[in-house]
Amino acid sequence: MASEWAQVSGDDNDAASKDNNGEPREETSFHAIPPAMHSVLTELTTAAGFFLPPPLLPTAAAATLPRPPKQLPWMHDAVRLATSRPSTIWALARPSLLCEGYVAASVYFVLAILLNHARRMLAPWAGTLSGACFAHSATPLADLKLAVGSAHIFLDEVLSCSVWRGVARGVVVKGFVELGAAVAVRWLVEETGTRGSKAKTKATRMTRMGKGISIGLDVARLGFLVWMLAAAEYAQARSCRVVAVVLACGRSVLGSSDHRVALARVLTKHGWAKVLAQCWCVGFYLCFAIVPLFRGAVGQAARGRFGLFGLLGVVVYVTYLVTRYSNKYYMVLELWGLVMVYWWVVVGTVVLGAHWLWDCRHERLVRDGGYGEEDEETKKKR
Repeated sequence: MASEWAQVSGDDNDAASKDNNGEPREETSFHAIPPAMHSVLTELTTAAGFFLPPPLLPTAAAATLPRPPKQLPWMHDAVRLATSRPSTIWALARPSLLCEGYVAASVYFVLAILLNHARRMLAPWAGTLSGACFAHSATPLADLKLAVGSAHIFLDEVLSCSVWRGVARGVVVKGFVELGAAVAVRWLVEETGTRGSKAKTKATRMTRMGKGISIGLDVARLGFLVWMLAAAEYAQARSCRVVAVVLACGRSVLGSSDHRVALARVLTKHGWAKVLAQCWCVGFYLCFAIVPLFRGAVGQAARGRFGLFGLLGVVVYVTYLVTRYSNKYYMVLELWGLVMVYWWVVVGTVVLGAHWLWDCRHERLVRDGGYGEEDEETKKKR
């Protein structure tokens, strides 16, 4: 299975373009989501590229030096996977999630949604970074509301947090969470295979070998799904924070003289270290995550794939609606955790339904011989 893992993890495009049975899958619009949208390790490697010379970069060292076969080879694969596109990570873990059927997959999703809700209430730092550059209020939409209503108060709140203690703690925690999720995905690929039929066969064999491995696979699947939900909430929270900072700065600079005086007082109060740290966090996420996301969504929509573009349109419209008319929709802000639970139930239903329809279409094409002679020859070679 190691060679199979290396083959499927070697290229983002290859991994995202295979279905459960190894047949070519048409690339979806969600492949345009950049890795920086969810991965703090991507931000760290990018920062290292700015501040370290090329010989000291981890990527350069990995490219020039042979990888030791017995010295933590899983760490190299985990870092590589954690900094991949979300569509690639999902393509690798999906066969293991669906190998026991859609009823079991639905149970995994429901349990993951409940566990993620408990994580959000009890340990929000495990999914969303904290500190001067990443922290958000009780809800991500509260940042936007405060930035629009009181720009200088919002900026003062942002810069009043500790830079190194808060950011370093958040980066370390989220970095370890990302590595743990990548290791779980790697184990799922190696244990259950990367093809639907092999996954079912090996899952049955694992059950016969003992309950220990089966329980371990269940825990890995739940952990992966909880991490995916937390990563999506991290992307939403940080996007709202970046947009809120941009709006607050724009209103302070383009507003009246009183706004500019209040902005100057806030900047001189907290010093340039916190200001530069905030500029890096906002600038990086804006240039490497938000702008590429919308550019990719527009490019995919121009090709006739409107999934990501439609999802972004719905999210942006609902965010604007709730923020603009917060007095009317205040219950959404008060019951934000419950709203997120309902949202993930809808998303999980749509995702599983889409895969079920795809599998039904695939089975019908195989039964009717719709894949052609070349694919039949490929099947015989297997």
